[in-house]
Amino acid sequence: MASAYNGKGNLYSQSGNLAEALKFYLLSLKIRQEIGVESEIARSLTNIGLTYRKIGSFNNAIRYFEQALELIPHRTDPIAASYIHVHLGNTHLDIGLPEQALPLYQEALELRRRTGNKQLIAQTLRSIATAYSENKQFDRANTNLKQSLSIYEEIADRRGMATIYNELGNVALQQALLSDALEHFSHCLLY
Repeated sequence: MASAYNGKGNLYSQSGNLAEALKFYLLSLKIRQEIGVESEIARSLTNIGLTYRKIGSFNNAIRYFEQALELIPHRTDPIAASYIHVHLGNTHLDIGLPEQALPLYQEALELRRRTGNKQLIAQTLRSIATAYSENKQFDRANTNLKQSLSIYEEIADRRGMATIYNELGNVALQQALLSDALEHFSHCLLY
């Protein structure tokens, strides 16, 4: 029943009906709490956090993500823990706190490095770069973007490469380096 409610929540979320999504996620959470399976409770808490983030209720989102994180064992489920860290970081970026997002992304990176999943590592390096860029630490942003680009090239992920070239262009624009920005955006078009 909890999985069915969660699935309905997912469908409503995808269709943009966030009030209904939240209702079904909360129903799923209630059942999962009664059963007591922490990984499933964490999944519901995460979905609720994502929904609150989508509707702009960032404090509620942070609260639910933090509750989910308390239930996920970092050693035995690093992917789930890293996923929540990234969403917590994204929410902090949403409210203009890149300095609080950065350690969350860095923790996610460490967890993802343990798994060896190169695509997730590259994505997390991009998130770290975004936090540095928001903090006007452009050299660090570029360093992380170039590391991410290298991984995407290694795994032949053309979409990932295009995304990183676009991000490099955005960072160059923030610095008013127009010729560099144009070069990066041009590379982006090749993918």
